Amino acid sequence: MLFRQKGCAMKERKDERIGELFRSYTEQAKLPDERVTAAAKRALSPAAQAVPVAEAVPAAAGAGGGGGMRGRRAKIGISVAGAVCLLIVLALLLWLLVPWGGSKVSLDFSQLNKVPGTTSFEGKSFLPFVQSDAVSEYDEYGLGEQSPYYEEYEGDIILYYVQYVSFGVIVDLYIETDGFSLEELGGYQNIEDNYEAQELLLYIAADEETGHTYAFFEYDVYSYYFEIYTVDEQIVYSVLEEIVYSF
Repeated sequence: MLFRQKGCAMKERKDERIGELFRSYTEQAKLPDERVTAAAKRALSPAAQAVPVAEAVPAAAGAGGGGGMRGRRAKIGISVAGAVCLLIVLALLLWLLVPWGGSKVSLDFSQLNKVPGTTSFEGKSFLPFVQSDAVSEYDEYGLGEQSPYYEEYEGDIILYYVQYVSFGVIVDLYIETDGFSLEELGGYQNIEDNYEAQELLLYIAADEETGHTYAFFEYDVYSYYFEIYTVDEQIVYSVLEEIVYSF
């Protein structure tokens, strides 16, 4: 079941153990990668755009007027202006086409196909908190031919899905691999409440309407999206504690 963000924030923890594990954390916004616009800034700077103005130069002795030197200077000025325009165009192309600063390829489920023969779960190093006998469903997804990125990433695993039981409740888990972002999971990015535990920064929200708790964090080259089928704080704490201390 995919995440449906309701805008509900995790209510205040009453359990002291949760308070010990998760302390409030204020995320600092990261500045955009300077490489994205550096070339464009240089090209657009006043110094780069300055075009030499043809100066009046007296004609050389014996020359038929001063047009020769003046014409060469004018041509140089036009060449510099053309180079500046070319730099601007190239900078814009780089900004549009190159994945600067770790930006991800945005996908949706319509571009993914389930990889056949992957329904049997076997221990994965990036899922140390999931026991094989607790798994009820396991799938891997790659790009389908309908995706514009198919040829470039053919054969790569883009997304993992696991449904398992932890402390008596069902947990749906989607794992994105590095470099990809699934649009249907974008709602997790709107979760505001975050807690630092061990080396993880967890974003957590409980939805009283659905009775589910949603959690998100990144570790190594993976992004983890949890839907825990309860809002009971004690159970949610136990589920997350097992995850946190498994890495």
